[in-house]
Amino acid sequence: MSEHTHTYTHTHEHDGHEHEHEHSYTHDHECEGKHDHEHHDHHHDHGAIDSPEKLKALLDHMHQHNVHHTEELHGVAHALSDQGKAELSEKIHEAMRFYDQGNDLLAEVLKSL
Repeated sequence: MSEHTHTYTHTHEHDGHEHEHEHSYTHDHECEGKHDHEHHDHHHDHGAIDSPEKLKALLDHMHQHNVHHTEELHGVAHALSDQGKAELSEKIHEAMRFYDQGNDLLAEVLKSL
């Protein structure tokens, strides 16, 4: 078991001020590519979004779904690193930074609803 932490920083804006946030992921390599959820297709029919409550619930679901996928990408990055593909692993970490930026924007919208 080899526990370690990866940390990266991203910036985003709130009310005209730029903020930096650090994100850290601590894990070990005991799992070796295993994960604990069922896969499903990504076709979703949410019906009409005809109320503020439905809109907020749908957006919250989508936000949480994206956060979960960001966490999964961390495992993919480590698998690539373990396979000696450091450059590809870094690209995944870069993608995670974009996911985090998008997730932060979704969280801002949710707070405003």
